[in-house]
Amino acid sequence: MRRELTPLFTLKYLVMNESVNQIKQKFLTGTRIELIALDDPYTKLKAGDTGTVDFVDDLGQIHINWDTGSNLALIPDEDSFRILEKPKSSTVL
Repeated sequence: MRRELTPLFTLKYLVMNESVNQIKQKFLTGTRIELIALDDPYTKLKAGDTGTVDFVDDLGQIHINWDTGSNLALIPDEDSFRILEKPKSSTVL
């Protein structure tokens, strides 16, 4: 039996999908990032740590290869970070 999507669900999905696409455009592979603040008691990352964007997943999480060796993803609107440098050329994944 097929269920029809409600207009509200469809609208939320389209808004989320558009937001993810904007994040993917802004945080291209190779973008350098500096961590400002992170609310995660289990990570050793701290303010000032830097890393390079690996990819942005379909939930909009920004996966970083941190210079410390960590691979923790950042969540826009939850974690604080800034762009240090955009890549000279890159691809949107």
